[in-house]
Amino acid sequence: MNEPIINPWIFYIAQVCGDIKDILAVSMCASMAALIFLVTKCCFDEKQEPVRKMLVPAFIIMALSCFGFIFTPSKETAIQMTAAYYVTPANIDAAQGNAVSFVEELAKAIAKGIAEGKDGNGGCSNDEVPHG
Repeated sequence: MNEPIINPWIFYIAQVCGDIKDILAVSMCASMAALIFLVTKCCFDEKQEPVRKMLVPAFIIMALSCFGFIFTPSKETAIQMTAAYYVTPANIDAAQGNAVSFVEELAKAIAKGIAEGKDGNGGCSNDEVPHG
């Protein structure tokens, strides 16, 4: 019964999702800058046929980067999705039952400590009270 409730690999994957999202953002910005450069180069110099051939791959890279950036969850979203998956009414009831029993035991222990401390010396017998 020492199995983790949530697989630790999920947290690793959540971190990797955040890193992939960062890489996609950089790729998207770089391809967008390249696309802007290529378009301006083609507009001002119509003899640049090799430049025109680079427009389509730059556009495809930018489109794929945008698509990946939009649909790759951030680290926080991945963790929230995991929590939403594992938090069920049955799990909440089980946790609530454990919390209630813990509070009841804690209240009993406090009440016992108070009852033992009513003799005026903090729950210590006369032999244990330090005399100064």
